[in-house]
Amino acid sequence: MRRPHSNSSALTPMHDTSIGHRSAGKWPILPETQDQETSHASILVVDDNPANLRLLVGILTEQSYRVHVAVNGVRALEAVEAAPPDLILLDVSMPEMDGYEVCRKLKADPATQSIPIIFVSAGSSTKNQVSAFECGAIDYIQKPIQEKELIARVGTHLKTRELQRQLEQLNQSLEGKVLQRTELLQESNEQLQKRNEFLCLLQEVSSAVNKSSQLEVAIREVVQLVATHTQWDIGHIYL
Repeated sequence: MRRPHSNSSALTPMHDTSIGHRSAGKWPILPETQDQETSHASILVVDDNPANLRLLVGILTEQSYRVHVAVNGVRALEAVEAAPPDLILLDVSMPEMDGYEVCRKLKADPATQSIPIIFVSAGSSTKNQVSAFECGAIDYIQKPIQEKELIARVGTHLKTRELQRQLEQLNQSLEGKVLQRTELLQESNEQLQKRNEFLCLLQEVSSAVNKSSQLEVAIREVVQLVATHTQWDIGHIYL
């Protein structure tokens, strides 16, 4: 297993949820260097153990992911609300709020329920894994962390999430086009209906004129037909 960079050894719990080279009391986002489909993805790592954080951050930053950290469940929820990540690596055993509760809260919120969550835990029992999946996790990784396994699982779920986003965008685009065409079709139907009504009016007017032998009578019939079709009030019309 690859050992984390030495500059991560000073990692301590901070109010800020980003991690990288320490500067002015904060942990800024590490620079992005890889130009791949998911290389710009942001990952939130939640663990109350500094050693685990250093290990996970070291592995993930070498893959050019943007990594943020939270040292407990409460900070994790705050971080997600402030800037939803593309994926969350979540420890189970933490003070104040364990990983299961964090996961349930995130999955209960429509704004965050689509974020993939991978549990990272030392618990190897089937019960622990079942509990993780029941509360909404997408995967479960056992400690001690195997670097290749972590990279593979994270990459797979990020690609899946990206495909889901593309599908959602495509569906929205198609829905927009369908709505637009429906509106155009409705407008065309309304215009066609008005045209047919106008043609019917012309036919009736022509028929009335042809049947009448007197101009005044013909005009009255024409006015009556027009009033009927257009809902005019002919009470004030004088011939």
